[in-house]
Amino acid sequence: YCFRGDLVGPSEGFWSEKMRTDSFLECPYHPACVGSTADSVEQSSDVFCNSSQGYHGKLCTQCSRKDGFVFIQNFHCHKCGGLIVEVSRFVAGVITYLIILIGIYKLASNCKTWKL
Repeated sequence: YCFRGDLVGPSEGFWSEKMRTDSFLECPYHPACVGSTADSVEQSSDVFCNSSQGYHGKLCTQCSRKDGFVFIQNFHCHKCGGLIVEVSRFVAGVITYLIILIGIYKLASNCKTWKL
């Protein structure tokens, strides 16, 4: 994207390692690369990444662990909900699993004979 004269920067979905260059790389996950503004081309290459969603680094393919983001798959960053949320999800999963097991046991105990 050309702002004025030699001031150029990547469009949305693209990334550049150097400032003031016409060499841009397509990001593997477009939403991670927000592109540039006239102000951002004067800063570091991380400003081309969607940092509010945890993306940074070359081609915006890294997740900001210090801000609570983790890499899940296909260059997607996911914000962890903190210890209480993660423990709650785990407990809910265990309870669901137990309910299913109890249901299977009750169904099996109602059968008089099992034939294989």
